[in-house]
Amino acid sequence: MDQFLYQELEESKRAINLEAISEGVVTMDYAVVLTMDEMTARKSQLTALVIQESKINDKKAEMLAKFKAELKPIEVEKHAVLQELKAGSIQENGICYKVVEQNTKMVGFYNVRGQLVSMRPVTQEDGQQVIKMAVNY
Repeated sequence: MDQFLYQELEESKRAINLEAISEGVVTMDYAVVLTMDEMTARKSQLTALVIQESKINDKKAEMLAKFKAELKPIEVEKHAVLQELKAGSIQENGICYKVVEQNTKMVGFYNVRGQLVSMRPVTQEDGQQVIKMAVNY
């Protein structure tokens, strides 16, 4: 079969001649070879699209960096709260009261809430007994 038919005719007359020699008309998908002018136009279109895409990707990167910076303190705090929930306690730094119990040979440390936060065995340094009076208010 010939690669091209009726190339010397204009498009409307070409269609009439092609229909005359055909055995029917069918609608289908097919590839059309681009001319050099069409290729040049497509290359220009591609260049414009690449530039447009690049500008949008630059804006996207800026926004992602902004969002990441906004999320960072939230993630840090979320991690801290998660650790506190896992441990069932929080870490504080404050005044603790050392209470020595000679009969059990243990030293307890109580926070201002009166909660035992730490205990250990009595050492030689803890051996000196001091008599203190509890005050009731």
